[in-house]
Amino acid sequence: MTDPQEKRELAPEEARRRKQARLKRQKERKRKKIIRFCIAWGSVALVVILVTVLVVSCAVNAGKKNPDQNKESETATTEAAMETTPETTTPEETTTEAAKSGWDGVTAEEMIANGQATKIVFLTFDDGPGPYTEELLDILAKYDVKATFFVTGNGYDYENILAREYRDGHSVAVHTYTHDYETVYSSEEAYWDDFNKMNDLLEEYTGHRSDFFRFPGGASNEVSWQYNEGIMTRLTQQAIEMGLDYVDWDVSSGDGGATDNSEDVYYNVTNGIEEYDISVVLMHDTHEFTVNAVEDIILYCRENGYTLLPFYKGIYECHHGVNN
Repeated sequence: MTDPQEKRELAPEEARRRKQARLKRQKERKRKKIIRFCIAWGSVALVVILVTVLVVSCAVNAGKKNPDQNKESETATTEAAMETTPETTTPEETTTEAAKSGWDGVTAEEMIANGQATKIVFLTFDDGPGPYTEELLDILAKYDVKATFFVTGNGYDYENILAREYRDGHSVAVHTYTHDYETVYSSEEAYWDDFNKMNDLLEEYTGHRSDFFRFPGGASNEVSWQYNEGIMTRLTQQAIEMGLDYVDWDVSSGDGGATDNSEDVYYNVTNGIEEYDISVVLMHDTHEFTVNAVEDIILYCRENGYTLLPFYKGIYECHHGVNN
């Protein structure tokens, strides 16, 4: 009978093959970025040249006209302007489509019990939107994977990215507006004011309010004790009373400070999810090295029978122990 530990270890040749494949995909992504960059700036340069040629041509032609022609032209332009009242236009209203995917009420545990899934992974991303979020969304779209975004008020391109996250069928929920521990954990009132400010912003750009969220540092954080003793105990209880769910994690990618490279993120996630039938993975879409690891994580999950799902209130309970 095969030892479980031995089963988890890849043969050296297989591990080498997978690593080479990951490195090849990373190089290909970098190559495509360079090509897109060159094409974009080449297009800009071409437009500048064409505009310059056009301006010079117009100036030369205008110089060839005699004074009487110029005067007639100016008079005609002035008269036309006086006779025409400019129309006032208002910006077109932006509407956000509802998320294309939804939850049918079957919990993660029930999915496994009734055979809908063997193992389930919730990929969650904190602190965005950020400069790499759109690249991440492209990767998720490529594999038709739905994830969960716990968003903050960092001001990075809300209108486009938050709307796209929701429109693409991902779950979008509150992390905080400020993500400043001293601010949000100074009092319960301060925390919920910050929460509501972010939820208002979320509703503005997605038409949706969050009924689940993630505490900065998780419910188990101890840093809050510096600002208000016992506040996490009170906040978690208040959340439940309000009908909200707070979501922690049981697998960490390590990108919150323990690592700064894609290989570590990949191994932390893939090794971590092997320990659970249902995993909630913590990552940050504000790091390029994390986004670069996501495609390989998705492929690993596909090859090993994991079902990737977005989070919804009630689908699964993932709570840390409260330490303050």
